[in-house]
Amino acid sequence: MKITEKLGIRIAIIVTGGLIAFCLLYFLYFVVFSYRQKDNLKLRAKGQSTEEELETNRAYRLISHNIGFGAYSPDFTFFMDGGKESRAFSRDQVIGNTTGCARVTSNMGADFLLYQEVDIRGTRSHFVNEADLLVSIIEENDTINWIFAQNYNSPYILYPLSSPHGRNKSGIMTASHFKIQDATRRSLPVEKGLSRLVDLDRCYAKTVFNTKNSKKFIIYNVHLSAYTTTPETGNNQIRMICMDMDEEYRKGNYVLAAGDMNREIFEKASELFGKSRKDYSWCQSFPEKLLPENLNLIPPCSKESPVPTSRNTDIPYGPDNFVTIIDGFIVSKNIMVLTTEVLKTDFEYSDHNPIYIDFMLSDDIQ
Repeated sequence: MKITEKLGIRIAIIVTGGLIAFCLLYFLYFVVFSYRQKDNLKLRAKGQSTEEELETNRAYRLISHNIGFGAYSPDFTFFMDGGKESRAFSRDQVIGNTTGCARVTSNMGADFLLYQEVDIRGTRSHFVNEADLLVSIIEENDTINWIFAQNYNSPYILYPLSSPHGRNKSGIMTASHFKIQDATRRSLPVEKGLSRLVDLDRCYAKTVFNTKNSKKFIIYNVHLSAYTTTPETGNNQIRMICMDMDEEYRKGNYVLAAGDMNREIFEKASELFGKSRKDYSWCQSFPEKLLPENLNLIPPCSKESPVPTSRNTDIPYGPDNFVTIIDGFIVSKNIMVLTTEVLKTDFEYSDHNPIYIDFMLSDDIQ
C-alpha cells in the first residue's frame, strides 16, 4: 500500500472518529441540558391592574392567540412541519409580526389576553424579548397585570445544519386589567424515553382572579404538545388540565381554559375547508369523552360558518395550504357563553388566527 493511501485511511479514521465523538458529546449535552421546570411553580405578576374584582352577569371578553414566536408571515415555512425554515427571516420581521399580533388582539377591547409560543430569548426569533414587546404594545390601550410561564428552555438544536434552530426559551403569557391574585405554572406530562428530547417540556399557566361574590375566576392558558409519537401524550395532558379544572369547579369557582389545543375542535374539522388530515399525523380530534360532566368544549366558530385557526407550514399560505381548527375553549357550566369568533387575519402575522370568547359568570347556574 502506498504511503498516500495509508495517510488517506488514517485521515478518514480520524475524521470518522472525530464525528462519532462529537455526536456522542452533543447527545450527552442535549440530555444533560434538557431539563424540566418544577411543577407547581409560583409565578410573579408584573405591571399594574385597574380593577380588583369581576362581577357576575356582566359580559367579559377573552382573546387567545398563538403568535408563532414572531416568525410566521404568510410566506414562512417551518422545518418540523415539512417546510424549509428553522428561524424567522430577520429580527425586523419578528418585531413586525409580534407587533401585528399585539395590535390585532389589543384593539378588540378584551378583558383577558392569552398568548402562546412567546419567545423571550431565542436563536430562532433573533433574541427579541417578545413578552416585553407585547406588553409595550398592549399598554398603549390599557394598563395590565401579566404573567409569563416558561414552556421550555431548549438546548442548542443543531438541525437543520444549514441554519440551526438554536437555543430557545419560550412560554405562554396571560394579561388582564384585573388584578392577578395568584398564578402557578403546572408541568404537563410529556413524551417518555428518547422521544422526550423532541417534546422538551410543556406546561399550562393557572391564573386566579377574585370575584365580588367571593368565588374565584380561574384562567388556564394552554398550549398542548403537537409533535408526539402517540396521541396518549396529548390525552394525558388533557386529563390533567380537566382534573384541575373540575376540582376548582367543585369548590364553587369559575374555570375557563383557552389556547392552542393542537387537536381538532370539531371531528375532522379540516374537511370543513375541503382538506384531508390523512397526511398530517399530528392532526387528531379532541377527545371530548375525557371531559368531566361539569366542563364543556367550546369551538371558536360554528360548523356552518367555519374559519380556520391554524395552518400547516409545510408550504407558504395559499389555497393549497392545509388549514383546520385546533384552538378553542373549555368552560365550566357556571359560565354562560355569549359568543365565540375567529378573527380573520389570513395568517398575516402568525400561523394561527386569534380566537375570542364573550362570556358571563353566572350566579344562577351551578
